[in-house]
Order: sequence, then C-alpha cells, then structure tokens
Amino acid sequence: MKILSVTSSLLSTNSGSGYSVTSFTNQLKNCGDEVCLIGPEEFEPLRGSSRAVKLRQSYGATRLMKVTQEWRPDLIEFYGDEFGWLLKKIKASGFKIPCIAHSNGFELAELESRPLYQIPTLKNKIASFGYKFFSDYFFGQIDYFVGLSQSDTAAFSRLYPLTPARTIYPGIRGAQSCSVPHTERSTDITVLGSWIPRKGSHLLSIILPLLVKQHPSISIKILGTGNLSDSLLSGNIIVYPLISDEEVAKILSDTKVFLFPSYYEGFGLALAEAMSAGCACIATPTGFAADLKDSNSLQILSTYSAEELLHHIERLLPSSDLRQSLGDKAQESVKELSWAKAGSELSRLYESIISDRR
Repeated sequence: MKILSVTSSLLSTNSGSGYSVTSFTNQLKNCGDEVCLIGPEEFEPLRGSSRAVKLRQSYGATRLMKVTQEWRPDLIEFYGDEFGWLLKKIKASGFKIPCIAHSNGFELAELESRPLYQIPTLKNKIASFGYKFFSDYFFGQIDYFVGLSQSDTAAFSRLYPLTPARTIYPGIRGAQSCSVPHTERSTDITVLGSWIPRKGSHLLSIILPLLVKQHPSISIKILGTGNLSDSLLSGNIIVYPLISDEEVAKILSDTKVFLFPSYYEGFGLALAEAMSAGCACIATPTGFAADLKDSNSLQILSTYSAEELLHHIERLLPSSDLRQSLGDKAQESVKELSWAKAGSELSRLYESIISDRR
C-alpha cells in the first residue's frame, strides 16, 4: 500500500504525539507498506510563532493537495484535526481515497463537554470556539477513526455515530519489565508529561506543595517539563525539563507512586510506561486507565479532587506491600502492548478499508 501520512505534531520522539506517529509509521514500513510521512515542518507557514498555530497549520496543509495529486496514495491518514480544509479539497477533487483520522486532536473536542476543564474567561471561550470549529469540520468529514483506547473510541462514536471506528492499542517505549522491589525504591512520587491544564497541572499544583509540607523528607520528581511556578520549586521537588528515554526508565524503575491526573487522554503513554516499570499508579478514568477500571492494576480516582488524590497517595506511600501488589498487576496489564502488534493491526485494517472501496 501507498500511504500518505500527515501530522500536525512535530516529528520528535521527545513528545508523546511525535513518538506515536513515528512509531506507527515505522511499523507500517516494517509490514511492507510505502509511507510518505509529512510533519508541520514542511507545510506550516510562519513557523516559530506561537500565535494561531492551528489556523496557520490548517491553511498551510492545503498545499499538500499537490503531493496527493502527484503521489496518488491508496490511503491518507491524519494525525491532528487541522486538516479539514485539505480534506475538503481532496473530496471535492473526486479522488476516491479513504481518509483515516487518528485520535490526535480529538481530545480538544471532547473536553468541550467538560465544564470543569476551562475557566470561563473570554480568552478561553474564544479558544474553545476555535477548537470546536476545527474539530467538527475535520472529524465530520473523515471515512474512518482509529482510537488508541476503548474509552477514546467510544467518546468519538458518541459525537460521530455514523463514522466507523476501531481501537488499536499502541506500543510503549520498550518493555521496562522492571523487577526492582518496592522496598528498594527511593523516589516517592513521579509525574511525567506536559505541565498543562489537560494533564491536570492545576491539581498537581495543589497536591505537591501539600505533600512537601506534610512530609519534609519526601522525594518528588517531575519529568519532561520546565514551565512550573516558583511555588512548586523546592529541595524536595526535582524537575527534569529535558530527559532521555533511558533516564526516564531509570527514574520510573525507582518510583513508588506515579501520578497521572489527566482530564482527557486518547491513551496515556506515560501511564503505560509507568505501569510497565511496576509503579503503583494513581490515574483519572480516561484513555487506557478507563479501559482498566475493573482490573485492579491501578488506583483510579472516582472524583477529580485534590482530597481524593491526596487520600490515595497517603494510603500507598507507607505500604510497600500494597504498592508491590499494584505494581505487579500493572506490569501484567501492559505486557501485551507492542508496536509490532499495533503496526500489523493497523496495516491489516487499512488493507480491508481499501479493499472495501474497490
């Protein structure tokens, strides 16, 4: 198959989105498919500006119509909801090319139904309108949706019930298969990922200073972000803005409790990696965590509150036996996650979609 793959995410493995896109692409190639992967570096105008990124990418992506006409792919896959205008041009041209959307960007549309997420300022209302416009315009035109979790796919189907959808679980960054017992772990709390509202930054901003105040010797590590307020910085909290995969794996293998209080996740790679390292995880019921809500392999919050999160932390930290039990079950829950398996499933799905179109 000839597959044109277009993404609004930077093609860097340092970000969860970039890592997922490149990993899926590499696995499709391993299956024998020919993939042309194009990132925003090739179509976004005025790169480097932080203003109107979604608008600039949506406009710039229309240039890719020429690539579509010249390369003649059998199928086009999109990672991001910035491609509505390009999709409109493709369909208007008469090309009978199946157009597939991955879940990148869908989380922004889903969050509009969650009033707790945004403070109702004028700026947020304008941003919310923009997110909804681009998301509806794009996802309303696609032929098929590929979600990363059952929860993600179900959320899409509630909004777009007429569009076929399928779940394909991703792999993770190498199987940690960590065997360090919890009695020998020294990092009390670890957080991994962007410090943004969707990832629960405001909840963590409440919880972490409280933990430092109540436990003067606590060890907390925040990985992969640097834009924290001064109130969070202390000798107990170590921040790693840039960190290698090897360093992440090493810290996770030394972590007792991993926090993942996101509002919405398509999957949640950071959580799966922590589970693979045998951490005792506390998460909100979204993405992969929602799919595991009945597995007893992690602690899932029933309410999005600092009080409940603090309660579970205080319950887990003193008990190495409880943490070990959760960590062992967590490792069992993620052992089937494989990029080779994900790529094979995606390639077979694409073959069936193309076959049905002929």
